[in-house]
Amino acid sequence: MRQQRGATVELGGFVYDVAADELLDRRGARVRLRPQCQAVLRCLAMSPGRLVSKDALMRAVWPDVFVTDDSLVQCVKELRRALDDGRRRLLQTEPRRGYRLVTDDAGAPSARPAGPLTDDLRDVRFATADDGVRLAFAVAGRGTPLVRAAPFASHLQFELECLVSGPLLREFARRFRFVRYDPRGQGLSDRDVDPGDLDRRVRDLESVVDAAGVERFVLFAIGIGSPIAIRFAVLHPERVDRMVLLSASARGVAARGERSQPEPNREAWLTLIRDHWESDDPIVRQMATTRHFPRATREQCDTYNELMRRSLSTQAALAVVRADARLNVDDELSRVACPTLVIHNPEDTLSPFFEGRRLASGIPGARLALLEADNRIPLENDPAFERLLDLIADFVAESKHASGPAARRAFSADPRDTDGARDGLGAAQVVSLSTRRRA
Repeated sequence: MRQQRGATVELGGFVYDVAADELLDRRGARVRLRPQCQAVLRCLAMSPGRLVSKDALMRAVWPDVFVTDDSLVQCVKELRRALDDGRRRLLQTEPRRGYRLVTDDAGAPSARPAGPLTDDLRDVRFATADDGVRLAFAVAGRGTPLVRAAPFASHLQFELECLVSGPLLREFARRFRFVRYDPRGQGLSDRDVDPGDLDRRVRDLESVVDAAGVERFVLFAIGIGSPIAIRFAVLHPERVDRMVLLSASARGVAARGERSQPEPNREAWLTLIRDHWESDDPIVRQMATTRHFPRATREQCDTYNELMRRSLSTQAALAVVRADARLNVDDELSRVACPTLVIHNPEDTLSPFFEGRRLASGIPGARLALLEADNRIPLENDPAFERLLDLIADFVAESKHASGPAARRAFSADPRDTDGARDGLGAAQVVSLSTRRRA
């Protein structure tokens, strides 16, 4: 059997790879299932050893489509044949209630990846967008709701194991009621669908928060997810209490002009993605990883390379890169009504620092925090990691004590920002948070 990467469920010699969404037989070959059968297996494997109700399975597999119980029964029969489970030892039925997938170790949750993860971090649910696309989301933790707008690459299960993203996600779940989701075309959401324009992505975010049952929340975005958050905050000010933008930009690379990335360079990058994205050799994905995390360890890079591969097919990666390049909410910044914290690493090359300054100066009353770190976003072994978490937690906590102008305390301008006036930063509130290792 080929080596398994990530969380797996052992089923009588068969293996279900959670992150890859693949069932492998006893020889390690992929077992091909109908999409509906695959979806039933996926839902059951997310809760190994636990009863999953018929209603829950029907909602997940056939959202907004009327089918009888016979459709589910037929899928179960096909799964039992595929698993050679004639005695119903692996896929058990509880009459009139639902089904249970029993693992080789008597129902213990073997799909859990290593690390101090809570059950709800792995509890994947599904929302249905207004055009019928199913969006996978997860809700973990308690306290103030913190909702992450869709990032560039997302896979709800595998990103927990990724050494780059996993630590930050776990900390958010410890401190907040944390909501995250896979955008359309990625991760555990419906694949082989276009990422859509910005309005489509905003409506998807609305579908997720509605399904998650959060009415008012803090909106958090990293990188190119920021235009989604900004437009949502403009369209739904009654729902966004505060907004945190990390390594953010209001404009994609095509909207910034030649100063950011010449068109021939973008076309060359698209050609590399087209030819090598899903290759076993991660050289193209490593190019992206190196720009995100230049000081990451080899092991950290490997897991982020794999996260991108698991999240996006070649066609999905091409579609997302093209769509992200055209995003532009620059003209909407002045309409953001919620307190906003912009956190930016001055040495970020993907979202240049002038983009962070542009955000902070365009959003009324926004703060710009300069977070110096070894990587674009601080990793667990970076001294800036804890400072980033504390900065966000402190900003979120202010909503419990004050709101409006009183909550936006002034900061003195950073003395190194000599060209702030050129980029319109004269009225912005800036704080320098240097946590870089010093000799």
